[in-house]
Amino acid sequence: MGGTLVQDEEAIKRIEELIVSDRASTMLVCIQGTREGEPCGEIYNCYLREPVLFNGAGDMVLKLDEMCNWVGAPYPTTDYRFLNREMERQYREDSARHPQVSRDNLVYSIDRIPFQHALKAREVLVDVYDLLDFKKDAYELLCQIGNRSDKKTLKRLGILKDYAENWGNHYALPRPKTPEEKQKEKERQAQLGLPAFRYHPNPLETGAFEESADGVVCDCCGKTTHIFYTAPFYAVEDIAYLCPECIANGEAARKYDGSFQDDFSVDDGVDDPEKLDELIHRTPGYSGWQQEYWRAHCGDYCAYLGHVGARELRALGVLEEVLDDPMWDDEQKEMIRESVNGGHLQCYLFQCLHCGKHLVWMDFD
Repeated sequence: MGGTLVQDEEAIKRIEELIVSDRASTMLVCIQGTREGEPCGEIYNCYLREPVLFNGAGDMVLKLDEMCNWVGAPYPTTDYRFLNREMERQYREDSARHPQVSRDNLVYSIDRIPFQHALKAREVLVDVYDLLDFKKDAYELLCQIGNRSDKKTLKRLGILKDYAENWGNHYALPRPKTPEEKQKEKERQAQLGLPAFRYHPNPLETGAFEESADGVVCDCCGKTTHIFYTAPFYAVEDIAYLCPECIANGEAARKYDGSFQDDFSVDDGVDDPEKLDELIHRTPGYSGWQQEYWRAHCGDYCAYLGHVGARELRALGVLEEVLDDPMWDDEQKEMIRESVNGGHLQCYLFQCLHCGKHLVWMDFD
């Protein structure tokens, strides 16, 4: 990053308190970078004279387990099983022989915990936040630890501040949700009174709806709602707020003779007029750079999943899947490979409700 770190006495104090309370089992993992996409770095313990190097997440886990054996803490929750006593004897000897530690003469030294490494790790964390597009978090952390007398640090602060104010963390790659988290989200949506939309299953996540703590009045039904629509609605009248229920039951489209999706900006191949009616009159739309377009597959319209770029598609494991689409020629496929979420070329992800295939639409700002 270029700048020196400000001494963080509070961080050092917390680490010291943790080590004193549970010395042996405290490990400090310092990730120094990546090799072939895997994290690499060093592991420290106050009883080991030198750090233990690791290369890859799997190697790190194995090294941590081995270090616990060396220092004798924490104790294993299961006993090892061996085919014979000789195998057990050999295992005990090998696990006890380590050049950095002797179980019979473990010497505790808090000086072996590299506090500066811990603080340096926070500097690396700024880079990690930045690379993952957590621009707001990167800026706030650099404000805390950066040396403002350093010109490079000041320059980077200026760049990150601009991103933080305009992007925030909006384009950050989200962590995949666990089944438990997905279930809690469904329960939360039910408590909020959010109807189920077949062609737009997660409208809160995609930004089609926003929440209001104080509540707003729906223009259609006149009731107070804490969730209101923010994506396009094509009507003659200028509508400020629509509640999810008025969209789901079709009342908003009927009352204002409007639609949430242009019926000419959809894929061919859907013969059922009821499906088109549900899509354009009873499904929340999405906001694109240009005219929004809805994909279809297996004789039905797809579910809209949200804005993506090539990085998000790779993380989901569907990049090659979306490229396997007669919609795109070789030049357009290369554009999708180079796309950036929030960039000049924006991709929009859809999924077939029947076979599960992923498709994208893309446009330019």
